[in-house]
Amino acid sequence: MSLILKQDSQAAATSQITIDKLDNALGEKLQPKQNTLLLGPPLSGKSTLAIEFLASGLNAHEGAVLVTTTNSPNSITKKARALGWNLEGYEKHGDLRYVHYNHNGALSHGTAAVEPENLGSTLLMLSAMISGLRKQGRKVRFVFDNLTTLLDTNGLYKVALFLHELMGRLKAADATSIFILEDGIHDGEVTRVLRSMSDGVLELNGS
Repeated sequence: MSLILKQDSQAAATSQITIDKLDNALGEKLQPKQNTLLLGPPLSGKSTLAIEFLASGLNAHEGAVLVTTTNSPNSITKKARALGWNLEGYEKHGDLRYVHYNHNGALSHGTAAVEPENLGSTLLMLSAMISGLRKQGRKVRFVFDNLTTLLDTNGLYKVALFLHELMGRLKAADATSIFILEDGIHDGEVTRVLRSMSDGVLELNGS
């Protein structure tokens, strides 16, 4: 499955593509056991869509795990608040859990820090978070924002092995997942491999 959504730069800035519009465009909601690759150029609204995706799940009493390689959890919380979502309570009660790469400074509740080269540790940490939410009887929404840091640090081969294992564990947990990739930065082989590993591809076109 591949879907291209087009939006202008003003729409991206004001979050015109929300999870409800995504559901309508797909004709059905993103399904459990589905790993979706989200492609788009910078400022096309990928991270905003990811926040909407997680927040709408949290509002429906689902659990959420967000891996962030660029933005800090604090900046994500502020952005979500600007979009009308209050994430602090979910984070405090353990419904929302962060994994933050290249972290500096104090960690907030529910946040774990890892280095991008430690793929094994990352996998164990994410598995524990997802398992913990499932043991609470929660459905799980998962976002990896974004894969570029991992690819720059580890290369395609190691990242593909990591994602193969992670995607399998997410499916086993009935999680609904989005993996974000910057479009136009990586060579064609990277995009081809990640497309082939995903159950669906969503492309945001900023033009």
